[in-house]
Amino acid sequence: MDTSLIPDTLHSSAATYSHNSLGVQPRAAADQLKILLSPEEDLLVSMVTGRYDPAVFRKADWPALTVAAARLGMLGHLARRAEEFSLAGVPGSSLAACVEAWRGQTAFNLLLAHTEKDWLGVLAARGITAIPLKGVSLSRILYRSPAVRSTTDVDLLVPAAQMSTAAEIFEERGYRSALPRALLSRRAFLSHTDEHTAETVYVAERGGIPVQVELHWKILPLQEKTIWNSLVEYDAEGGAVRGLSQAPYLLYLCAHLAGHGWRSLHWLADIAAFLEKFSGRMDAAEFLGHCDRARFRHRVGVTFALLEAYFGMQWQPAKSLVTVRARRAAEGFLRRPLEPASTPGVLEVHRERLRQLDGGKDRLRYLSRLARPTREEWAREDGSLRTTAAAWAIRARRLLNLANGENKPEKIVESDFSSSANRHPQDPAERQAQRPLERPRGTI
Repeated sequence: MDTSLIPDTLHSSAATYSHNSLGVQPRAAADQLKILLSPEEDLLVSMVTGRYDPAVFRKADWPALTVAAARLGMLGHLARRAEEFSLAGVPGSSLAACVEAWRGQTAFNLLLAHTEKDWLGVLAARGITAIPLKGVSLSRILYRSPAVRSTTDVDLLVPAAQMSTAAEIFEERGYRSALPRALLSRRAFLSHTDEHTAETVYVAERGGIPVQVELHWKILPLQEKTIWNSLVEYDAEGGAVRGLSQAPYLLYLCAHLAGHGWRSLHWLADIAAFLEKFSGRMDAAEFLGHCDRARFRHRVGVTFALLEAYFGMQWQPAKSLVTVRARRAAEGFLRRPLEPASTPGVLEVHRERLRQLDGGKDRLRYLSRLARPTREEWAREDGSLRTTAAAWAIRARRLLNLANGENKPEKIVESDFSSSANRHPQDPAERQAQRPLERPRGTI
């Protein structure tokens, strides 16, 4: 057990928990959290930490426990212990529904594992560098099985300069995306995206099942070479996985959870498992340096405060990140990992992200990025692209409407923003673009 994961004052009693796989100890926040947890949630949290007696699960309401595990993305964590629970006296009839539901998750994850392996091979054969993020690969790395993590898609990271070529290959193989491929060649678009927006989703049906692959070109506000110059190979079930090195991978997992408002127990559990597995090999100074350069100190601090509240876990090198401000934020978010993964309205998302940034300069940078055109402004309905001037003007109008409280679908007419010199009325695509376009709710 890596003793850097627990407080120095508790090292002497670290061996008191025979099932303690995470090297954690009781903490004051546990009492507050216990009041908020349902009996089923309490069992699932205790299972993650390893501080549980399998016999206790004999008394559980298994239908409710199975539903809670599925809702929280913890079904694989629960079902893989079925044999252990059976030996402890849990009736087979109680376990049956849980194991059956897990079989469905396992089958889908195996499809995703095949899709991921196939695409990594296809892209490599065409000279495109790509690595997997999260998904079934992380499940194989952390849990020695592709079936433990609850996942819905394949995530691949591709260098920004190769995105357009990668997108073309996806389209050649029958995948489709709402993001026009031409936009991936626009430097003005690629450079103005951030870790929340630098992705495009490709979908295709395989055997009647929709399969989704997300291509990312920016996952952290760090220099691209910092990410690509430090890849490592992880020993994993089913073969080695080439991916982010430990320090940027841990930061990415924390940033991803924070970007979704800390609404995921199984993502929080992944971070705990990652620390347990790799903290002894990780360069702590490198990790803290990445936190500083990415301006993620506060959000990582909130994540570590939640790790402590849920699992009693402390990683000593990150202690400086868990400030009074981070602890207060975590107290306000104490039930967040148990809430649905769906996010609130887009304005509330931006307000919360602004509140959780490191400082005033970071908030100004965030607001300046909001002023830049997104896919909604660059692309017409027919997939063709607007001029730079039109995209910026449409963005300005949308933000002005929002500032005036007009959060409703907009009627956008291309001619409002294009000079007559730039218009070609006889072009069918242009005529299509001149008609009013409905803008979806919830986008900004």
